[in-house]
Amino acid sequence: MILFHIDDSGNTGAKLDHDVEPIHWLVAVGIDESLVRDVDRGIYLTCCRHFGTSATSHMDFEVKGSELFSGRGCAQGMAPAERIACYEELLSLLAPYHGRIFSRGINKRGLAIRQARTGLAPGHPYDRGFQYLVERINDWLASPTVSALGLIVADEQQEVERRMIHQFNQWTHIGTTTGYRAREITHLLPSLHYVRSVDSRLVQMADCVAFLRNRVAKINGNPKTASDREVLRLWTTHCAPMVVDDRVWP
Repeated sequence: MILFHIDDSGNTGAKLDHDVEPIHWLVAVGIDESLVRDVDRGIYLTCCRHFGTSATSHMDFEVKGSELFSGRGCAQGMAPAERIACYEELLSLLAPYHGRIFSRGINKRGLAIRQARTGLAPGHPYDRGFQYLVERINDWLASPTVSALGLIVADEQQEVERRMIHQFNQWTHIGTTTGYRAREITHLLPSLHYVRSVDSRLVQMADCVAFLRNRVAKINGNPKTASDREVLRLWTTHCAPMVVDDRVWP
């Protein structure tokens, strides 16, 4: 079985005309169940090295991609070089443990325009992004070269998680209902788990990957600062080789 931990970046709720965050990204990091403990320990040891055991033993400690890059929260007071080194150590766990990355971006204005044409309310971008992400993960699990079952653990989403749990259970029995690729979800267990990111190191890993994916999209191949160049280097070196599927809709 493969465990998929999901987090998002660029979430502005139902506000679809946001200039700073035009795309809502959902990212899943897949790790085989036999390797999850090793990855979790790798994240723990990395955090101990960079933040100290006293910090990492606190029940409210968590590492966030945005805080590592901005020097806020868990990374307050850390030198930029150390923050980048910590980020890189976390991402370097992906390759040796055969991590797989799936990402789906929902263009918020595009969603609003599409739905306006149909006369329907656009809803929350997370809903559409989560469905499309699940469909792609399921396709990959069902492929002859993989042929495995999966389980999804996602960062809590108080606005939508109850609805997503209900819909996800329906998808595993009667299939998804929107989009030209609608299909029954056959290779993901019909039990969707939402947890607080502070309680899951692998959700925190997904957060770090999601933050980078969002930044890469904003840079759009035109880095203007040293920070931009580091983002592209980290993504190209550690994340891009692990990507199975990466798309923006519409």
